[in-house]
Amino acid sequence: MSNQFAGGLGMLFNSFEFLVFLPVVFALYWFVFKKRKPQNALIVLASYVFYGWWDWKFLFLIAFTSLCSFLSGLLIGKNEGNQKRQKWISAANIVVNPIYDSAFKYMMQNERAATVLLENLLDKEILKLDILTNDTPIVEEKSGVRILPRFLRQGKR
Repeated sequence: MSNQFAGGLGMLFNSFEFLVFLPVVFALYWFVFKKRKPQNALIVLASYVFYGWWDWKFLFLIAFTSLCSFLSGLLIGKNEGNQKRQKWISAANIVVNPIYDSAFKYMMQNERAATVLLENLLDKEILKLDILTNDTPIVEEKSGVRILPRFLRQGKR
């Protein structure tokens, strides 16, 4: 069973891919990039690769979270000396990220919302969508071919 970028089960912590990925990122972080900014950029890039390994179409989730956190950091920096405003900016970021993630999770638990979202992401019409007890959707297309999300092992439901 292959875990390929944008087309496998994802990079599991006990997979061969992760066994290669972690030491490469670790070595690059500590031995190639010596300054903080390139190290931070590497961590962000590695996070996107790790997250996108499952399915690149959901990278918008982490991109939105990254953008909110980055903009919050900029605003906190611009408000140096105003601790009250910095606390409010930080609190807003802490509140926005889980709300966004929860809204997406709700959409994946709501059959109609999940169908619309998946039809747009996959660019295919979905005839039937079963929401499983573990909140993992199984999609059937018009052709009758059953598509399991990439993070499911073959044969497991």
